[in-house]
Amino acid sequence: MKRTFKDKMYVVQTYLKTGKYPILDKTGRRSSCRRAAYWVKLYKLHGEEGLKHVTKTYTARDRIKAVRLVIKGDSIMTVATTLGLSTSIVSKWYKTYLAKGFEGLKPKEYEFHKVPSKRDIAKNTVEFYLNNRYNIKYLLKERIRDKAKIEYLKKLYALTLSK
Repeated sequence: MKRTFKDKMYVVQTYLKTGKYPILDKTGRRSSCRRAAYWVKLYKLHGEEGLKHVTKTYTARDRIKAVRLVIKGDSIMTVATTLGLSTSIVSKWYKTYLAKGFEGLKPKEYEFHKVPSKRDIAKNTVEFYLNNRYNIKYLLKERIRDKAKIEYLKKLYALTLSK
C-alpha cells in the first residue's frame, strides 16, 4: 500500500525526535520498522525530495550502474537508497540482468500499430469474403449437414428410449 508524502514525513520526524519508530502513523495504518528505516535513510541522504513519489523514465546507463553496484556486492537496499531509487525497481533490474544479461537492461523498441478505420475493416471483410467465398459456402453447407445429422441422432435416441 502506497503512503503519502505526509505519512512518510510523520514517521521520519517521529523517529528523529524520539529515536523510535511510531507503531501507527496518522492514518491509523501500521508502518513496518524496515520501511520506516528506509524512509529515514532516504530523508538523511536526499532530504524531503527523497520521500516524494517520482515517476521517471530511467536510461540504460542508470539501470546498468545500479546492477553493477549490486554485482560488486552492495545490497539492493543500499544501492536503492544511494541512487534514490525504490528497492523493487533495483531488484527487478537485477533479475532482468540475471535472466538476459546487460542486453536485457537496454530499452525495447516498440512498433506503433495503426488502428484500422471502419472503412479499412469493411474493405478487408469484403476482400476476405471474395477470396474465400467458396470456402464459406462449403462451410455453410457442411454446417447444415451437421445440423441434419444431429436432428437424426436425436430422433434415433428418442426411438431407442421408447422401445
